[in-house]
Amino acid sequence: MSRRPGQNGRIEKRGGSFSFLFYRDVPGTTKRERVRRTLQATTMVAAKQEAQRIIDAEGVNTAAHLEASRGPIVTFGIAAELWKSQQLQANGKHSSKRTMGCELTKHVLPHLKDTAIEDITYPVIRGLVRAWKKEGLGNKSMRNLFGIVRAVYNFYLDETLQHGKTTMLPWLIKWSKVEPAADVEADAPCFTPEQMAVIVEMGRGQYRSLFAVAAGGGLRAGELFALRVEDVNLKDGVITVRRSIVEGVEGTPKNGEIRHVPIDSSVVAEIKKHLNGRKSGLVWHSNRCTPLRSNSVLKWQLKPILKKLKIKFPGRNGMHAFRHGRISYLAYSGVTFAVIREWVGHGSDAMIKHYMAKWQSNNASEMAKLQPVVRTQNNGCDGNEVALLEPVGTILQKKEVGAKVA
Repeated sequence: MSRRPGQNGRIEKRGGSFSFLFYRDVPGTTKRERVRRTLQATTMVAAKQEAQRIIDAEGVNTAAHLEASRGPIVTFGIAAELWKSQQLQANGKHSSKRTMGCELTKHVLPHLKDTAIEDITYPVIRGLVRAWKKEGLGNKSMRNLFGIVRAVYNFYLDETLQHGKTTMLPWLIKWSKVEPAADVEADAPCFTPEQMAVIVEMGRGQYRSLFAVAAGGGLRAGELFALRVEDVNLKDGVITVRRSIVEGVEGTPKNGEIRHVPIDSSVVAEIKKHLNGRKSGLVWHSNRCTPLRSNSVLKWQLKPILKKLKIKFPGRNGMHAFRHGRISYLAYSGVTFAVIREWVGHGSDAMIKHYMAKWQSNNASEMAKLQPVVRTQNNGCDGNEVALLEPVGTILQKKEVGAKVA
């Protein structure tokens, strides 16, 4: 290495001071930059000694530096492409491939694409988190992006270890050390039972039964779109969830397990009316008999209904608001967490508690047990407390009976 031109450096004397010039490799390129350092020495002998200390501190004459200079610099962008093609595409679910691939392209690569993979350190990650914060991302989103960066780093580390050559260190960066202060948390998208009943009533064509099953079964959007007629047992009132469709690609449900979801008689009646004797195929499909897509359902069906009802549209997770509402209703109605997990396909109680905490009814079941603080003519009760705890089907039936009487 010392025989490379410029790596021994050169000492120049200008006036009464000395300066030291040498070359240093630039990460991510094949070029070298010229570095000049002013020396404190007053004699040539002392200047040479000080220059040698600089060379040793920079490490430009070490074997590791020589090895790095001989091989190409691997940037995070290169490692990310390898991770996407060899790890994510091979092992990830379609929904994960789509979501993580988009997040990587939109929020990670613009900041780290040209950064050497070996230079991903605490300062780099802290700067990345600050950039995400400026983009308006929430803590949960930033934590997911942090996980993607860690996955890419560890994947490339494993790849280089298999070949026995790596100068990378194990991933030691902890999220708790770089996590910014928590923002004011917004309410999770969640429909109350009363809201769901009205949405179902306003649904037109096949979407009335689609919204009814979403409200009365709590299925994920992909599970609804993948539901086949053979999976619906109208006699026993049970739906079997076997598959999920995301962006037209069919796969297994999120947890990979088949589950059986009971539905009440009113939801069974809506499905039966929609199928009209049909025995096969997708329960709901487009005009071309292809699976429905979430964006189309939200844009052309759900959003106009919510606009008429003056209900705030819950963003891109609109269909998920039915699921949140169903889980919250089951929990507040006294259904055990074990049964809820079995019906909705959750792996733990944590997500159920999360949904409960965000329910817009504000513990209506518990509030109904308390005496009103101020006595009014109707004792402060207008019937909404009871309505919030009734099944979607019961509310629908009451509305239909009232309409006929009117």
